[in-house]
Amino acid sequence: MKILYKKLLIIVVILTAVVGCSPEDPIESRVTNYPTLELIGDPILPVEVNTEFDDPGITATIDGKEVPYETSTIDTSTPGLYTVSYTVTNDDGFSAKITRFVPVYENNGSIAGYWEGSSSNGSGFPILISTTNDPNVFNITDVLVGHYEYGVDYGPAYAVPSTLNYDGASLSSPGGENAFGV
Repeated sequence: MKILYKKLLIIVVILTAVVGCSPEDPIESRVTNYPTLELIGDPILPVEVNTEFDDPGITATIDGKEVPYETSTIDTSTPGLYTVSYTVTNDDGFSAKITRFVPVYENNGSIAGYWEGSSSNGSGFPILISTTNDPNVFNITDVLVGHYEYGVDYGPAYAVPSTLNYDGASLSSPGGENAFGV
């Protein structure tokens, strides 16, 4: 019985070797080097309205060699919160993107400040706060601290602009609307 098993095993090995080997071309394999991007300067760069935005740019490399990058522009003639995007694509079509936030503000004393919001989806989201005619009411660009606009990356339509009301002891907000609704 042992001899029969040995003969069957030898036949299976020979058949596997004959049938398993084919004259097909081998699969070509190569290394893909992905882009690496790093901001030069701060991730949030405020700029006064109607002045030039001096973009410090990024360092972009692929396989340790500097490469050119594409970037978006902003309109410094209109106050608001802008995102400057930098993108690099390698020869195999893989791309990398990094962003910088640029609040364009009016220098008329109306900017109360900005802070970096954070949520369960990240941090460093730029939130702009400005004064109104009422010294106890402030405008805020996103009462949800940038969670949907930046954290989930849904974009500006998902910010919830609103007001902050200060009564001397506490801060409150009536809320607002975005692309989701109220």
